[in-house]
Amino acid sequence: MGIGLRPEYTIADLDRMGGRPDPEVDRLLRGAVDLHTHPKPAAMPRRMDIIEIATAAAAVGYRAIVAKSHHHSMVPEILALAEHGLAEIPIQVYGGIALNHAVGGLNPYAVEHTLQLGGRVVWFPTLDSRAHRCFHEDFPAAAFALRSGPPISVLDDDGALRREAREILELIAAADAILNTGHLGAGEIDVLLPAAVAAGVGRILISHPDFIVGADPGRVAGWAGQGAHVEFCAGLYDRADGLRDTDLLPEDLARFLDALPADRVIISSDTGPPRSPRPVHTVRRVLRGLLDLGRPAADLAAAVAANPARLLPA
Repeated sequence: MGIGLRPEYTIADLDRMGGRPDPEVDRLLRGAVDLHTHPKPAAMPRRMDIIEIATAAAAVGYRAIVAKSHHHSMVPEILALAEHGLAEIPIQVYGGIALNHAVGGLNPYAVEHTLQLGGRVVWFPTLDSRAHRCFHEDFPAAAFALRSGPPISVLDDDGALRREAREILELIAAADAILNTGHLGAGEIDVLLPAAVAAGVGRILISHPDFIVGADPGRVAGWAGQGAHVEFCAGLYDRADGLRDTDLLPEDLARFLDALPADRVIISSDTGPPRSPRPVHTVRRVLRGLLDLGRPAADLAAAVAANPARLLPA
């Protein structure tokens, strides 16, 4: 057993930690891929580390998870942990880089380094995007003081895509990695998305369009028509999450699902703060809510397993 490796969780363990037995939902999670987990250590307090998240996900049959930080590349951390227990867990763990001020913003050098080390995802600005700054003054407070730079936009003063953004698109395309639009506003995504397609980026993901991004179902359907997948984050709809920033419910998610092809929908967890639900729990509860609303089980299985697995490069 590697250093720091937690005992393997079982379904019964997960139930005792706050989940509820739900064999129908657990069947949907076989082969699941969570593209949006937030482990510690991080600038913002987090509940679980990578090994804990990976172990709990593996216990219910997940195939892979992606670890995300708003402030640093996760790839070196994952590579280091592989020799200290992570590689012993029967699940694939990937990382990437979010292009906020802590890594130099729209920094093609940092992107190149992350991708060369095996990174699979490049998130365009999240906490430092203009849309995020307009939505949140503080999201949430970091555990220590950090400098605050100006909002980062992918557009120049004329509304055209910045040179650095175009260079990053070329790097993503060459590595066949995932471009995640991060917390960019809908107007910036309208410009970035066709440029990404033109640059040859084949894996594009738009996260939580109904949170911060500010897009309605029709606009999101248009993005899917251009080749993007759309990620809905279970933590935003889970009533058990006392730290939710919205009043969204599974019914709100269902309205977006009605507007999108089933093969373009992805459901991830996106939880992390100390009092938020564990990733597996929040996904299980939201899937149950969607099943109770009459959503087809096959579509939900695709959203948590087949669709993200197809998007994630091997």
